[in-house]
Amino acid sequence: MTLGKSLRLSACNWKVLVKSVICQVLIYALVAALCATAFGGIIAEVTKAIEKSGIVDFVKQTIAHIADGTFDPNTFSDGVKDIVSSLQSAIGDIKGLFGSMEATYAVLFLVVLAYRMLIAVTDVTTGFQLEEFMTSNATRPFSWFFFKKQRQTWEFCALQMVFTLPLDMTIVFGCLGFYLLFLVTFRWWTIIPIAIVGVLLYTARLTLFAFCLPAVVTEGVSVREAFRTGLSTVFRRFGQVYVKTLLVVAVMLAFLTCSIVFIPDAYGLSFLGVLPGFVLFFVLKNIDMCEYFEATNRPYFSKVMDVEGTERYIRKHGKPVTED
Repeated sequence: MTLGKSLRLSACNWKVLVKSVICQVLIYALVAALCATAFGGIIAEVTKAIEKSGIVDFVKQTIAHIADGTFDPNTFSDGVKDIVSSLQSAIGDIKGLFGSMEATYAVLFLVVLAYRMLIAVTDVTTGFQLEEFMTSNATRPFSWFFFKKQRQTWEFCALQMVFTLPLDMTIVFGCLGFYLLFLVTFRWWTIIPIAIVGVLLYTARLTLFAFCLPAVVTEGVSVREAFRTGLSTVFRRFGQVYVKTLLVVAVMLAFLTCSIVFIPDAYGLSFLGVLPGFVLFFVLKNIDMCEYFEATNRPYFSKVMDVEGTERYIRKHGKPVTED
């Protein structure tokens, strides 16, 4: 029931979706261009190493073999070992920035931090627009919220990164470590349970912080206090939010897998592979908003209601009609 309302809310706010995605694509392109400039030589060498290792063809062939029922676990295990050995040999010969791989890792880490901050710069604006629509069935311009809510925006981006980045890194490196640990003992099939566990843990992370943005835009308190409210409130509907979030994550992975298989060009893959993710994260924000309103027993609009005179009131007073 709530999922249907969330999808309807997403459709009604398609203009917000378009503006938010455009901003995120521009930020993504900017960061990608800066990375290409700073790490151009390294990226070229890594790309050659990846192409030489045959990892892309290996992934495509593995998916094809699983689909047609000709998958051979021994061939898969040998292929993984060959690719890992080839990559280790090729990457070991790469010279980093300033002649040091340690400096390269440090700069790359700073780039990741900057990207995580910037890619979320429209989240608060999107949240305020959704909140205004849900409470008053009207919206002000995207740019009005974007410039007016700068303080909340950067506080939210900083706190979100501080909380979520360590968890994401723990999930990634933890799953990778367990995979390498059990690869020799359990061979090829280790990747299946590890991948499932990784998806479930990432979904749990998304669910845990699902109500932080809704709390920021609805409670009228500081961002730090809103995070406390969101983290404490989410457990009222943790199961419902988790299931819907898992569905969105599964769709994301399906799009990403199809992109890897059917888009041979690396540059096309880098953009077309992430674009559906931006759209689906917008849908996820709508789900989180609806679930938060349900958890806090707030009434809300989930579709456009035509009220005669609303547009005239907004033009005259510069704000939507709300109850005192």
